Amino acid sequence: MSIFRTFYTLLGKIEAAIIILGMAASSTLIFVQVVLRYLFSIGIPWVEEVSLYMAIAVTFTAASAAIPKGLHLSLEVLDTFLGPRLQELFRILSILAGLGFSLLFAWVSYELMQRTARFGQTAASFDMPMWPIYAILPISGAFMALRFLEALVTPRAARVPDTAQKG
Repeated sequence: MSIFRTFYTLLGKIEAAIIILGMAASSTLIFVQVVLRYLFSIGIPWVEEVSLYMAIAVTFTAASAAIPKGLHLSLEVLDTFLGPRLQELFRILSILAGLGFSLLFAWVSYELMQRTARFGQTAASFDMPMWPIYAILPISGAFMALRFLEALVTPRAARVPDTAQKG
């Protein structure tokens, strides 16, 4: 197995761990909150805020994990009208656009995270700095950029096939 395949396999495992642990922890916290509120008329004040941050982390990580599977929205109508060479050209242009967006997103969100750390912003319902929470944004931007690079160098036949129903 090449070093690149090993790297992307490890990246996939990291993405899966973030998604699975984030969903499990968020679901557990929300369940406990509901039980506490409806059965005991008490609640944990920070659960909603933490669950929201976890949902954001899961969403951005899942955006990265969806790239190699071809699960992002795309316009396939052009494939009907274009020959194989133009299809490949548009595929490459699409990947380069996604790569550019991912890098821009990582850079801008890194700047936001730095600014948040400089100003000492803390979470609303518990006393924790916000910059570690904001860190998921540049990290997921970097993950997406890596996934677009993977898509750029991976031959089309080697990628996961489209799972959409034809019909």
